[in-house]
Formats: sequence, C-alpha cells, structure tokens
Amino acid sequence: MTKIHTSPKNYLFLNWKDTGHPNAGGAEAVTWNILTSLVRSGHQVTLLTAKYPNSESFEIIDGIHVRRVGGRLTHYLQAPFYYHKHLKQQHFDYLIEEVNTLPYLSGLWSSGITKRQLFYHQLAREVWFCEMFWPLNLVGFCIEPIYTFLQSVITPQVITVSESTRDDLRRFGFKPSNIKIIPEIIETTPLEQYDSSLKTPDFTILFHSSLRSMKRPAEAIRAFGLFYKRHNLGTLWVSGGGDTSELQELAIELNIFKQVKFFGRTTDEQKVDLMQQATCLISTSLKEGWGLVVSEAGSQATPSICYNVDGLRDSCVFHGGLISEPTPSDMATELESMYQIWHTRPELYKEMCNYALSQAKLLTSRSSYQGFIEAISASPEASNPQPGELNISNPKKQKSPYAL
Repeated sequence: MTKIHTSPKNYLFLNWKDTGHPNAGGAEAVTWNILTSLVRSGHQVTLLTAKYPNSESFEIIDGIHVRRVGGRLTHYLQAPFYYHKHLKQQHFDYLIEEVNTLPYLSGLWSSGITKRQLFYHQLAREVWFCEMFWPLNLVGFCIEPIYTFLQSVITPQVITVSESTRDDLRRFGFKPSNIKIIPEIIETTPLEQYDSSLKTPDFTILFHSSLRSMKRPAEAIRAFGLFYKRHNLGTLWVSGGGDTSELQELAIELNIFKQVKFFGRTTDEQKVDLMQQATCLISTSLKEGWGLVVSEAGSQATPSICYNVDGLRDSCVFHGGLISEPTPSDMATELESMYQIWHTRPELYKEMCNYALSQAKLLTSRSSYQGFIEAISASPEASNPQPGELNISNPKKQKSPYAL
C-alpha cells in the first residue's frame, strides 16, 4: 500500500456541506471519513463550508477546523474573499475542492497552494431538470459542461467514486490519466453473516430513498404494480422522507394500495431493520455518483435491482444485483427474475445475499482513505490505482454474475 506524508501536512477542503448540514448525505460521509482519518494520521485539516440554521461560524469537530461562511449560494461567492482574508496565511500544502453541482473554481483564486485536487461524486446533467426550476434548470444544464471543461484546465487532477462519473468527466475535458477512483464507504454495520431467519416469509420489495423527483419513487410503484398485476403476490415497502400523498394516490389508482406500505422517514435503526427483512431492494434514480443505498442493503445481505443509469449500475454490478433498463416495465420483468430465483432456487438466492454482503464488507473507512491517499500521491501520468484492495470494474463492460 502507498505511504505518503512522512511529516505532517496542512489540508484545506472546500465543500458547501459538512456532516451537520440538514442536507448532508453519503458524499459528506465519505469526505468526513477522509478528514478524520487525516487528523488521526497527524495532519492539520480545515474545512471551509456554508452556514445553516443554528450553525457556528467556527468550531473544531473531531479535530477538524470547520469554518462556515455564506449560505447555499452566497457561500461560493464569499469563499475566495474569506480565503484571502483568513486562510491564505496558513500556507496549506493541499487544497481539495469538492464539486457538488456548482464549482468553486478555486484554481483561479487559491494562490500559494500548488497541490490542488477536485473531488466529484457526480455531475448533475439531467438532474438539473428534476431539482431546479425553469429557467435555472436549463441554464445549469447548459453551463455545466463549460465550467467542467474550465475546471479540467485550471485544476486537472480529480478524484471520483465510480466509472460512470469518470466517463462523464472524460466527456467534458478531463484526461483519463488525471482521474482517480476511490471507494465509497457505508456507515451501516454489516451483518456478520447471512441469516435467512431475518427475512420475511413473503416476497417483499423495499424502496428506500428520499422521495424526491430525481429518485423517481413513482416509477418504483408503477413497476411493482405491473409485477403484482401479473402474479398477484408480493409487498412493496416505501421508506424515506418526503410527501407521500401523490404516491398513495398512484397506489390507489393501480389497485395496489393494500400491497404498498409507506413508512415515511425512518431512523437508521429502522432502515437497517427493513433492509434485513426485505427480499430485495429496488432503486430507480435518474442518476447517482454511486448507489449508496445498494451498498447499505448489501451490508444487510439484501440483493438489489437497479435501473441501468450512472452510479446505480456501478454499485449494482459490484454487489451482484440485477440490472433493469430505466422503465417500470423492465423493472417489473427483473422483479419477476428475482422472484423466480427467490422462490424456485433458494440456494442461488442465498448465494446472491452472501455475495452482496461480502462486497459490502470491502467498503470500509480504511479502504476509502487508502484510496484517497493513493489518488493524491499518484503522478499525473500514472494509471489509476485500484482503490485500496478493491477492484471496481467498469460496469458497462460486464454484468452482474447473477444476471439471468
């Protein structure tokens, strides 16, 4: 394994969210793991991030110096001025700019820092039309390729978490040799081993996600409706925060309301319990950096069926799940495949559960941090090192080992 930094270094990270932010998610968990691991290794770490209700302008958390300035959008405007007034004199060795929809373009204003890296979980692309109102969604969609190409010129070294995002970055100007992949982490504690007694006796499908338009929960319900119409069996569990009124109306319209159970927002403990009990998880997102929910389900020995879209295909293939084309009808067909495996080939289903679990156990804090260390220490001309001890293959060039 790569070893670097024989002497303590000084890091500056840019990310508009820290783990305390109300909108923090899986990307922030990966970042925070890297930050805390650097601190434990003896390095100085500063995170420049945005304010949120009841947050402090400065505090030290887990040894990390957290500085907050500006809100969701003003943060990006204020960050350069804050850096020159308060941070430049700290003589940082490394700057890591995490790009979450909008860029900092730190390469234009972070004078004095020679070692800079970008960190992308995903590009927004079509998500603009789900998460932003007109005309800003069209503006964002059109200018994202422009500022991404600009980023490839001013800060050419970039870290990401999947082959899908690497393909996006290559498309918009980054050289393949400058893109390094590191693994995600899961905060859910994996089961020691697969235990069939934890599973419900009936065919039970779980959809777990925030109920936002980009997650396409309505398509999950439509897919289940088609499956139920053909086989007259099964239950769909829908868990996650968000308004369920339209989804409940859809379930009524499809005559499956009694077969769909809405849990609303769940605690981590409840989420784990649902994942342990479910026969499989389905995910219908428009786009992801990495399908973290697939890895979380895998940690509870639950296989997944995912739409064949960026990020989801990466994690689904990695955990041995089934891939569906991004339509409810094709998802219903893959649900039939999963049902046949579960119902008629229990040993194969058990093998799928064990494989999903064993892969989840590879996504550790250590493997993610080691991948980061290898990425920032690799020369620009070096081929991408395998992150830690993982082998995250290109999902477009292979399929799940359990695909029928």
